[in-house]
Amino acid sequence: MIRKSFSFFHDKDFDFSVNLCREDLFNQDTVSLIYKEIDLFPDPRKITFELLETEKIDKSEEVLSFISKVKENGCKIAIDDFGSGYSNFNYILALSIDIIKIDASLIKDIHQDPNSMTITKNIVNFAKEMNIKTIAEYVHNSEVFSVVEYLGIDYVQGYFIGKPSPDITKSSVITLDERFLLQTIT
Repeated sequence: MIRKSFSFFHDKDFDFSVNLCREDLFNQDTVSLIYKEIDLFPDPRKITFELLETEKIDKSEEVLSFISKVKENGCKIAIDDFGSGYSNFNYILALSIDIIKIDASLIKDIHQDPNSMTITKNIVNFAKEMNIKTIAEYVHNSEVFSVVEYLGIDYVQGYFIGKPSPDITKSSVITLDERFLLQTIT
């Protein structure tokens, strides 16, 4: 899948993400393949590696080395599903994260759940203070979109923006400054 992803996006003007689990980061063959693909990729700044927050990826030498090397090449690191498990802010700092993807469990009812609103607001404030971008997952209607816009979340993702498609012709994640795209995407 790693080879296919890099090959597919090689000549496209899209940023893309590759999800990695803990086992991937500890598998030397997988890590070597990733480094090789990065070296061959025309613009590594378009690559984001997403680490699942629920995986409890530790601060081991292998993990820190991987993060350091891919970031030296211009790639970004994201924590996926933040807020779904034991969300440790110190963990975010120790791993030098660029992006926090706020879990759907916090976003889907944020327009009617004050607890989700409070938790998400604190995540966003922390991220802004640390110069970390935020993505709201599961933005599925205009009410949720309005709340994440109000909170200052940087990017939105979900059915309100566009449904998954085998034909990639536009981004499935937009910045809130790109709201004009909604008419062409939805």
